[in-house]
Amino acid sequence: MGEWMTVTDPHLSSESKNICQYTSETKMSPSSLYSQQVLCSSIPLSKNVHSFFSAFCTEENIEQSISYLDQELTTFGFPSLYEESKGKDTKRELNIVAVLNCMNELLVLQRKNLLAQENVETQNLKLGSDMDHLQNCYAKLKEQLETSRREMIGLQERDRQLQCKNRNLHQLLKNEKDEVQKLQNIIASRATQYNHDMKRKEREYNKLKERLHQLVMNKKDKKIAMEV
Repeated sequence: MGEWMTVTDPHLSSESKNICQYTSETKMSPSSLYSQQVLCSSIPLSKNVHSFFSAFCTEENIEQSISYLDQELTTFGFPSLYEESKGKDTKRELNIVAVLNCMNELLVLQRKNLLAQENVETQNLKLGSDMDHLQNCYAKLKEQLETSRREMIGLQERDRQLQCKNRNLHQLLKNEKDEVQKLQNIIASRATQYNHDMKRKEREYNKLKERLHQLVMNKKDKKIAMEV
């Protein structure tokens, strides 16, 4: 792969520098590295991106740009963009096959990244719709609960009033029964007194009748005696 050089491009923005902050000590295959963390968050296909790429490399820094890309790609586990050096003094030659393979791999990863992003956005939309549905259900259930609570309070108040009315009716009925019992006792007492008086008067009447009969008999006896 040749010797690595630490290349810093002065034209790179802070955003582009933050894209590829990975350690160069651990080498992984591109697929494995992508499965752990999406490579260089999805790049939108806009004019700003094209201007960013055109500003990255100029005619004056082609070698420096290639060296920088080679270092970054090998950090992510891609093969080197250069041919294997045959000697220390031999100039490294660019491996077009490796460049094309890396570009293809990056395109594949970008497609996967865009597809994953699309799936995430779709999932977020679905989750947002589900959240709205759940919020609507929650609002309806909360309203139903509040309505049921008000109805329960109304029923409890009605039950309290009915129980109070029932107690009043029981008390009124008890008072009426007590009054009827008193009247019955008075009637029974007066009936007993009446019967007692009637028996007493009947005895007096019988005595008067017997006395009257005796007087009549005495008068008859006297009259007969006088006639004789």
